Amino acid sequence: MAGIPRSFQAVVATTQTISQRLGGTTVSIEEWVDHGGTTVATFDAKALVLTISSPITRQADATTASGDAWVGTEGPSSPGTENCANWESTAESSWVVPLEFDGYWLAERRVLPCSEPRKLYCLQSPSR
Repeated sequence: MAGIPRSFQAVVATTQTISQRLGGTTVSIEEWVDHGGTTVATFDAKALVLTISSPITRQADATTASGDAWVGTEGPSSPGTENCANWESTAESSWVVPLEFDGYWLAERRVLPCSEPRKLYCLQSPSR
């Protein structure tokens, strides 16, 4: 992810859930922001729940994006079972959500081939 500072985290499941990957904080409720500083998600460290509260459509170059983002899981608290062979293969398929989704992850997710390019959600916690 060239051009994005190391403190940003990609919102994708690996062998861990997205919530586990974003964990590791002592803050109870943590806000996550896009690269412009706009709060777009909250993370409940105690319950390991990520809630995306607004569409994440601004790219690193400040232009508006559309399309889908890889997430690799059915939901933020589910392990990545369909995630392009842990993001190492284009021969598999994985879960995506529309960039413009309204926060209700389960209603808008779908599986697409890993051979097709997609975007990633990258968020930062100001408290880290």
